[in-house]
Amino acid sequence: MRFFWYISLILIVSFFTGCVPSKVMKEEDLRQFREEISKKRLEEEIDAQSYHNAEQEYMDGKLDQAKDGFEDFISRYPLSHLADDATFKIGEIYFEKGDYNKSAVMFQKILRDFPTSPLYGKARLQLARSLLKSENFQDSIQILKSVVSGQMSKEEKAQVSFLFAQNYHGLDRDLIAISWYLRALDFLDDEESILEIRDEVKQIIEFDLMRNELFEVIYVYSGRFPSGYAYFKLAEMYFMEGELFEARETLTHMLNSYPEHEYRDQANHLMDIINQRLAIDAHAIGCILPLSGKFSMYGEKALLGIELAADVFNPFPKDSPIKLIIKDSKGDPEAAEIAVEELVFEDNVICIIGPLLSITAEAAAKEAQALRIPIMVLSQKSNITEMGDYIFRNSLTPDLQTKAIVDYAIDVLGLERFSILYPNDQYGNNFMNLFWDEVLRLGGEIVGAESYLTDQNDFQDEIKKLVGLYYMEDRKYEMLDIQGDEEDTWEDMEDYMEEEFKPIIDFDALFIPDYYNKVGLIVPQLAYYDVVGIQLLGTNGWNSPQLVDMAGEYVEGAIFVDGFFKGSPYPFVKKFAEDFKTTFGEESEILEAQAYDSTNMIIDLIRNQGIESRHELKEGLYGIKDYPGVSGATSFNPSGDSEKILFTLTIENRNIIQLR
Repeated sequence: MRFFWYISLILIVSFFTGCVPSKVMKEEDLRQFREEISKKRLEEEIDAQSYHNAEQEYMDGKLDQAKDGFEDFISRYPLSHLADDATFKIGEIYFEKGDYNKSAVMFQKILRDFPTSPLYGKARLQLARSLLKSENFQDSIQILKSVVSGQMSKEEKAQVSFLFAQNYHGLDRDLIAISWYLRALDFLDDEESILEIRDEVKQIIEFDLMRNELFEVIYVYSGRFPSGYAYFKLAEMYFMEGELFEARETLTHMLNSYPEHEYRDQANHLMDIINQRLAIDAHAIGCILPLSGKFSMYGEKALLGIELAADVFNPFPKDSPIKLIIKDSKGDPEAAEIAVEELVFEDNVICIIGPLLSITAEAAAKEAQALRIPIMVLSQKSNITEMGDYIFRNSLTPDLQTKAIVDYAIDVLGLERFSILYPNDQYGNNFMNLFWDEVLRLGGEIVGAESYLTDQNDFQDEIKKLVGLYYMEDRKYEMLDIQGDEEDTWEDMEDYMEEEFKPIIDFDALFIPDYYNKVGLIVPQLAYYDVVGIQLLGTNGWNSPQLVDMAGEYVEGAIFVDGFFKGSPYPFVKKFAEDFKTTFGEESEILEAQAYDSTNMIIDLIRNQGIESRHELKEGLYGIKDYPGVSGATSFNPSGDSEKILFTLTIENRNIIQLR
């Protein structure tokens, strides 16, 4: 602006001298001219002082006051030679305060209004930074592309490369981001900046790259940074996914190519762990069961099934013998977790069967997933397989039972309307909700549901509520239609109604999710209140000869499901039941059958498919479809949970028989 002022001065002088060619400027005119010059100089001094006051507040960290000062300066002196400086400073203040949209506006203003300003180059870089910070990555990249076309110092080239890298990282184009970070390294000399950029690259490799992208980094930058870090991360990925042979091979390449790498110690440590885990005895199976404490009887039952499947009592086994390593969970989660670690690191087992209890199954499953060893839990713990891809479950769950009984009732028997009579406890409520949902899912209807206390033996109120015999006042007009006498008292009418009224049976089937000892009390009372001619449906708790002994003819034709039926006509079930009785001198039940199947499925994979690693065994278990188990045809879904075709049973001539 000073240049503009001096040009103006010359023009003024030329004007006066031109107008008075032969005479000296009059004294009055000269005096006015000098006053005008003094006034302009004073304005410039005030102008500069106003700017410097705002600049001092900026230097003192008083950003708000400085911004107000610069804005006031621009409004008063828009044509000042310091207007571009003030605009730039306002942009810097917005940037420091994190208001990147406003800082971008100020830097754009410099590019638009002050194209010849010496701050033009800096404004472009700061605009690119502001757009980057506000996540306008593409716009920032466009600005940077205009920058690289011009002449730049090494420092500027490093800055621009760094900004390119951050923008491409923001766009999730991480391989391009790495290439720009490495360009920035080519222009840097100071160690601190170099370390900062290397850390940025290492962070991308650690948290953002997929397996195929790691391969590309390894080979594109072979022999130099950051190939070694990509090798290590790839090995970690293989390890976490249970691909131990691939992990070991990747670490071997890394250590051979970069023997002095920063991650050398971590790589050697991981290699030791992998070698330890690969030292697997493919014929060793671990078992974790409650063999002491109040649940030991259940653990012993499951163990008998496992031992029968492993053929441990045969002195001359036909195939390679299976070794069982048994651990007592003691019904304690911590003991179960320790047992998993011992089986992996000391016994080198290929997989684990158990635990049985929900409280121990969760702890063991968590540790097994962390150590990448397949575990087949026998617990009914809900959602346990969602803990990881190494967790499998083979158990008769309420969900399996309700699906099987409802499917048979609706699809085979053609029933449509259902009522539920259930115990008011966790078991009963769970079955009630699952049954209700499954009936609705298959297009059926629930018309009634009543609960009873677990210690209850008289069920007349609950039965009456289901069939319209409890709230008799709701049916008094029905009584008037029959008797036609309104003068009778309500008490007289109620007594007569209880004796004469028939139950309203508006359902095709009644579902009672309880055990035989309670069902044996309920069913005869149904008959007492003439609740007959309906289909009785039940769970595996009905599968006992004692139910027939208690309820006799009243349970004829009842249908229920179970995961094991020792009276099945299937040859393989008969053989299991006979072998079990011969070996142990007692009858087999559901726990023994589930443990037997779980063990046999694993042994078949080991022997028939030549499986030698835990990862291979895991994949083999996921591939099982309709395995002909004695506890029902079994498959494993993508979450690792078992899907079974259960035994559908009925009572005929006082005998429990298999329908399908």
